Amino acid sequence: MKNLLLFVAAFVATLSTSGVDAALSLNAASFHKTVDSSEAALVMFYAPWCPHCVKAKPKFASAAKEIEKESGKEGKLMAMIDCADAANKDLCDKEKIEGYPTFRLYSRGKQVQDFEEESTEKALLTFMRNPPKEGEKRPPSSSAEEDGPAEPDSVMEGVTYLTAANYTQTLSGRELALVFYYAPWCPHCQDAKPKFARAAATLRAGAQSKADEAAAALMAAVNCDVKDNHKLCEDAKVEGYPTIRLLKKGEAWAEFDEEIETKQLLNFLANPPKEKSMGSGRGGEAGKSEDEDEESEAEKPEDMMKHARLIEGQDQFSAVLKSSRLVLAMFYAPWCSHCQRAKPQFDAAAEKLGKDSSAALVGVNCDVKANEGICVDNNIEGFPTLLLFADGKKGESYTESPVTTSGLLAFLEKRAAGEPAKKPVEEAAEPAKKKEEL
Repeated sequence: MKNLLLFVAAFVATLSTSGVDAALSLNAASFHKTVDSSEAALVMFYAPWCPHCVKAKPKFASAAKEIEKESGKEGKLMAMIDCADAANKDLCDKEKIEGYPTFRLYSRGKQVQDFEEESTEKALLTFMRNPPKEGEKRPPSSSAEEDGPAEPDSVMEGVTYLTAANYTQTLSGRELALVFYYAPWCPHCQDAKPKFARAAATLRAGAQSKADEAAAALMAAVNCDVKDNHKLCEDAKVEGYPTIRLLKKGEAWAEFDEEIETKQLLNFLANPPKEKSMGSGRGGEAGKSEDEDEESEAEKPEDMMKHARLIEGQDQFSAVLKSSRLVLAMFYAPWCSHCQRAKPQFDAAAEKLGKDSSAALVGVNCDVKANEGICVDNNIEGFPTLLLFADGKKGESYTESPVTTSGLLAFLEKRAAGEPAKKPVEEAAEPAKKKEEL
């Protein structure tokens, strides 16, 4: 980090550290000083609630670290700016940031072009090792590879799959549609898909004719991990996976926020809310201003866990890892509905363990600025993610769904007794991520 700090010494006081290795955290005050003095600055404009941003940040940070090592004082750097921060809103508006994440290359303060490939570490490194010059418009590389094989996407029989090309046309013609927004890598989505498909099959089986089937509620799905659907999901304000939403004639009407079971889904469709609870268009809540939306993402005191230790900053996290042989950490976000359901179970497990146990349960709110580095360092790509640390080292993920107090206690009891994990963390299925949630 020393070379990079020397490079920006003239304005280091204005920079805020994110804990994200070599990727600088910029704000409106430091942005122009940084890009004006850099031969090649790749800036990631993001929002903390954006699932694709959550997934991209660890790869961006890792690429930034490598570029710092390779370029030294040559004037290349990679930086991030949080457009959800009110202080940065005007800057992001002036830069015409219309979706997240947006990766934009600058040279001596001038826009060169956006990075439009899949945001893998390899693609980012290839781009920054030979960045385009001002006036050069380089097309995305067709040979760019993902960091690993794509997560297979199982098909839900009887469910209509929507894309950016047919989304509006299909939904505007249906009186009722229940839409399942998801990502293939999301464990909660994988758990919910068979139940959603069974509900769709039940609806179709109940139709006596093609006319009845056409008149019935549509069960549809959108894979938000497909690049062509990114903007669709952003416009719909899908902030976590899975999101299940009721639409009337293409207009967002209400969000399904119960436990995802076939019976509950069918009951929801049979008795849809009479009152609209979502804002106009495809997403958002009715009657909420931007300021109220920002406030709603902050964790309310009554929602905070009382028995699990709440972490704020790397020093606290490191101290807990040193003081307890086993630490089960729940990484979460206040807006995540799966987190809201998991937190009481997690907190009850912490209460039962008590303070004298050799195991500790801690909560890490990834929406808190002080915890951003912790969440990035542990590759948190969705919420809730539950990770076990043994003797200070990251181990396996807890992937049982739903999260229950008894399941957590049984899991810790087995690990305390020395029972090995079923799979090492590197080989395990994607951790209990977010309703998403990024």
